[in-house]
Amino acid sequence: MVSRVIRNILLLVADPELFLKYLVILKDRWVVSGGIHRFIKHNKIVWDHYSNVNPTAEILVDFVGVPETIITYSYFANVLAKKHNASIKVFSSNKRSRDYVLYELFRSFQIKSHVKPRLSGVQREKVKTLYTNVADSIKTKKNVYELNVLDTWIGIDIYETYLSHGHPTIDLKDSSFWEIVNEGIELLIFWQDYFKEHKVAGVIISHDYLNHLNILAKVAYQNSVPVYLPNARGMHLSDKPHRIYESRFINYPAMFNKLSLQEQEKGIQKAKTQLERRFSGEVGVDMHYSTDSAFKQIDHEKPVIQRNDKIKVLIATNCFYDNPHAYGGALFVDFYEWLCFLGEITEKTDYDWYIKPHPDYMPGTLEILNKIIEKYPGITLVPPETSFHQLGKEGISFALTSYGSIGHELPLLGIQVVNPGYNPHVAYDFNWHSRTIEEYEHLLMNLDKLDKKIDVQQLYEFYYMHYYYTYVDYLIYTSHRQMMKDLRPEEQMRPKAYEYFLDQLTDTKHQEIIENMQKFIDSGALNFFSYGPE
Repeated sequence: MVSRVIRNILLLVADPELFLKYLVILKDRWVVSGGIHRFIKHNKIVWDHYSNVNPTAEILVDFVGVPETIITYSYFANVLAKKHNASIKVFSSNKRSRDYVLYELFRSFQIKSHVKPRLSGVQREKVKTLYTNVADSIKTKKNVYELNVLDTWIGIDIYETYLSHGHPTIDLKDSSFWEIVNEGIELLIFWQDYFKEHKVAGVIISHDYLNHLNILAKVAYQNSVPVYLPNARGMHLSDKPHRIYESRFINYPAMFNKLSLQEQEKGIQKAKTQLERRFSGEVGVDMHYSTDSAFKQIDHEKPVIQRNDKIKVLIATNCFYDNPHAYGGALFVDFYEWLCFLGEITEKTDYDWYIKPHPDYMPGTLEILNKIIEKYPGITLVPPETSFHQLGKEGISFALTSYGSIGHELPLLGIQVVNPGYNPHVAYDFNWHSRTIEEYEHLLMNLDKLDKKIDVQQLYEFYYMHYYYTYVDYLIYTSHRQMMKDLRPEEQMRPKAYEYFLDQLTDTKHQEIIENMQKFIDSGALNFFSYGPE
């Protein structure tokens, strides 16, 4: 160890250029540390008086590493704990490595201890028995999805967890899948016993899916404990699976109608302006995660659609690994099975079928799509960079998506969009919607009979509700949208995000954040949107 240190010092002394680079690295680390230490110091000052001396309950908080979420949690957890005279505990899975800096961040806003699901011998024996019974019962993907253990639906969480590891669909022969099944059962046993032994007053999570988050949430539901999903763009309360979206999308029209005529007109104009920007090829318009545009200029030298009189259908794919059941009400167990279903439909129809991955497709996507096309040769792969403008001009008349943004984009190009199951556009008539696989198949087999007249005002209304009304720009930052413009994506995930927040924070803003959170929690409302709790 000593000899290695001496060797490194000699190397630095012998190479001035390397030595300068090392000084730059030290400088960057000092700046980074400064941002974290400043936020920690701030937390200790503002939350010290919030600490409950004799707590009678506890709040469980997700051990997440995203700066803007940690900032939100620092407020929300303390406001919630104050209301319930509770202590705050962070929780994580056993697989998460010890992150001392992250733990210090959480400790700074009154988090007293770290709960990791560790099982006793008795619990392990119970898991072993349950696992044996579960393994014997699982024969199909649907068995996995529907798996219910001790009156708790954990199958969907096991399914989503496995996909999140980079798998397009379930492989029952994969040993890592069975490890995830076992993990799901362990978490269920641990949390059910934990709630028997502890008075939990609230649970705070970042997402309502995956084993380590959603199984805890479901145990909380069973014990009538509220589950909150606060973030820098809004706050949500859940009391059952998919609750935060179940009543949101379907109620967009009612929410819009409550606005004054002036607010409605401003919203429609805002939507029209933003969609024009998106259609011009501008990247990231109200889609901060996007790094490429699907609406580039047409490449006239490279036509991609055949010229004939057949109906031309485009399949717009979703990321295989990313939460196919995000909104609930999906008709297929995953996106891979959805594509296989469509592959079977191609063999029953005389349409021209095309498939296009998202411009920001994940590694491995093209390989999976090529395997599907090999199985269903009636489908033609469209280059990911192909513009939707070009596809519309060349004759695509129908597009299929699970719940993608093309539902409110392509109708403006004269392309009819068909959705399977519950999706963000479900309350409006500018898409085709189906509640069952039978309805979905009937629509697909009869595309020649479908002729939807688009009400553009409806589409603009949806856009405003989806991207603005439900997006609380002012909750944590002066403007969350401005923060995303001012900080590069990598900076948003680094300590500079804390510096940005603290540089803008005033005593008035600090109190405003607290009051909005108190108002939401006290209201018992499901959501906190731009106009407050509802």
